[in-house]
Amino acid sequence: MAAVTTKTELKNAIKRKDNKIIVQGELAASVYKSKKVVALCVAALILLSVVLAATLFTGGISLAAVGEIAAMVGVGISVIIAVAAVGGIVVVMALFKDYDTQITRRSPYGNITELELTKK
Repeated sequence: MAAVTTKTELKNAIKRKDNKIIVQGELAASVYKSKKVVALCVAALILLSVVLAATLFTGGISLAAVGEIAAMVGVGISVIIAVAAVGGIVVVMALFKDYDTQITRRSPYGNITELELTKK
């Protein structure tokens, strides 16, 4: 079992194929929100990943296209930002392919603060 709070720790836990991963803090909310992306078609995922990767080389200018792409594929910008916060589309796809997700803690305001990921 691993408790993680950063995307690097999450990536490492996935690579190690830990049976149970406890995701805490803001990362937990991002992971849960990014679950919506798994339902998208492969072409939309590729397009989104290219745009997100391009932001590194364009100084963020390509982020202007994110809103248009989000509208085209039917997800909100907050979901796309969550995917980036988790570590990218490849990490999200691997995560939800191999792990079941359960919310284990919420803040008094209803925000997700902890998720339990269990290996399928």
